[in-house]
Amino acid sequence: MENNIFIRKLALNDKPQLDDLIKKIESSLPHHDWWLPIPQEAYDHFFDESWTLFCGAFDKEKLIGASALFFNEFEYGKTVSYLHLPAQKIAEIGRCMVLPDYRGKQLMFQMNEFLLNINPRKIDSFVATAHPDNISSIKSLEKSGFIKQATFVKFDMKRNIYLKKA
Repeated sequence: MENNIFIRKLALNDKPQLDDLIKKIESSLPHHDWWLPIPQEAYDHFFDESWTLFCGAFDKEKLIGASALFFNEFEYGKTVSYLHLPAQKIAEIGRCMVLPDYRGKQLMFQMNEFLLNINPRKIDSFVATAHPDNISSIKSLEKSGFIKQATFVKFDMKRNIYLKKA
């Protein structure tokens, strides 16, 4: 990783930077259907570790990327239902985002690996979704060992579903 870039778990005091990062990502997307809308209930639980664990990539003190591990059926329930997996010991990698100026540096892969290695709940299976045309996200997931299982529609947007056993 570059000299000043590091990854760590996000804390509540990082919320303003995460909010700003989300706004920047939403306004800079090459394709708006690559980003699923954030339901208010999910947003309200971004720093509730019974629901979500976020990590962030920082350049010095600036948040330049983030990714989350979701532990709740509200987030992963529909995805898991397509795979016919029991909703226990499952988590979903999601909300993966990197500022445009920092893309192409493997940050998404590194953040997701950070989350997969923490595995605080001894998760058995990880799921993730990506738009079929979002090649960078797909390559990052596959590099982490995720395997495409199916394609479905979530929030009226096409998604590939990926699975990785712990």
